[in-house]
Amino acid sequence: AWDFDLLGLGDAHLVVTTGVDPDESLAWHDALVPVVDIEPLDLVRAADRIRRRREVVLRGAATNALYTGIAAIAQPGYVDTSVPLHPARAVADAKAVIPTDGVVVVDPGVAGLWFARTFPTSVLGSVVVPATRAPGVAAALAYAASTRGRPALAVTTSPLDPVTDAIAALARADGTSFVLDAWEPDAPVGPIHEHTQVLADGFARGGVARVRTPVALHRTADLVEVAGPVVAWGGLDPEE
Repeated sequence: AWDFDLLGLGDAHLVVTTGVDPDESLAWHDALVPVVDIEPLDLVRAADRIRRRREVVLRGAATNALYTGIAAIAQPGYVDTSVPLHPARAVADAKAVIPTDGVVVVDPGVAGLWFARTFPTSVLGSVVVPATRAPGVAAALAYAASTRGRPALAVTTSPLDPVTDAIAALARADGTSFVLDAWEPDAPVGPIHEHTQVLADGFARGGVARVRTPVALHRTADLVEVAGPVVAWGGLDPEE
């Protein structure tokens, strides 16, 4: 993807990073500009040294081409009333129904891309998109969160893999609750408001609530057009 270019990192004199997962940030971005990585445990000491060496001027975040490009897709998508659902509308629905202390976990791939790009993250840790692919990872993390008392929504795409099915069966057997929302272009189509209602009912009912959501997955081409081919997770599966 073209994220680093669109963010304008090439115009910076130096980029300071911390806690960056190599699976989330490819090494080639270093060629754009010098990069200094600081270990998270050293942040306090580093910040103190910077303050003592020179006056630090804080500025608001500048608007960049990545933000404006994705916003031009996401903002109309959030309120799109067409069915199958615009992917950004499906993301907004998840945001609307997840409890304040809840978490949304999304499988890498098309669904993960839309959540990573368009989920409005107002609560730290409220959405997780793993940096590497693993069968059933969204269901597994939702299951783990639920056992710790957090309402959890796992989002994936159809067809479900065998590991996801096995985790759902385990949760049913031991009484663990989470909502499993599977995006599929050919799912039964209902009124636009039905998605939020079905998700909310799933949280209220308890157990493993399986939801089939009709989503226009072909709209993913819009994100690729704005930000370039997906490189996360080794790229998108051609069948997604």
